[in-house]
Amino acid sequence: MKVGSHRNGARRARHGARLLASACAPAWLAALALGAAPAAGGPLPPGPSSAIHDRIYTPAAITVAAGQTISWHNETLGPHTVTSTTELFNSGRLDGGTSYSLKFANPGTFDYYCTVHPTMKGVVTVLAIPAEKVIVHVLGHRAQGGAGTVRVQVARSGVRALLQVRSGSHGFATLARAMLGFEGTASFAVGKGGRFRIVVPAAYGEPRLVSRTFALPS
Repeated sequence: MKVGSHRNGARRARHGARLLASACAPAWLAALALGAAPAAGGPLPPGPSSAIHDRIYTPAAITVAAGQTISWHNETLGPHTVTSTTELFNSGRLDGGTSYSLKFANPGTFDYYCTVHPTMKGVVTVLAIPAEKVIVHVLGHRAQGGAGTVRVQVARSGVRALLQVRSGSHGFATLARAMLGFEGTASFAVGKGGRFRIVVPAAYGEPRLVSRTFALPS
């Protein structure tokens, strides 16, 4: 079975999760079952990335949308692996300067670790929401000094989302910050009127995201 356009491979499915592994020569797709060794050099595929420093994945917890690709790059001199705790995927030996990429097709939670250093652990959370889009829900309303509630979800985690209010004719001022959890969610209490937006800063190879502007009902 042909996977991608540059290399033959195989697709392995287990527990409802379909994953495609790739070596990081540009756009080359390798097979999970074959455990092909990743290549050094070349650009990484689009999507979030995690750097291996010493005995830590940075970040170790990654949240993506279904269909996105994650890349791990070994920036140490020693070998490491990115290996599923349920045997769904395995990078094989990653020597210093090499990378490994994996496309997650279906929502779910996927734990992984390093077989060389078993204390190195991480988790991937895959959400059934659009990639690179900030979803905003206004759950409450502002009334007589009370606070409205704004709930945000985006396919990111471990970064602080910013709640901003329009200030002047063109600018915005930051009112609050909230950390995005594993499910990519954060909540803000808003006690004033105006036009608002949510900003998610660029991080770990992913671009800055900005929501549509919105207002709380009175």
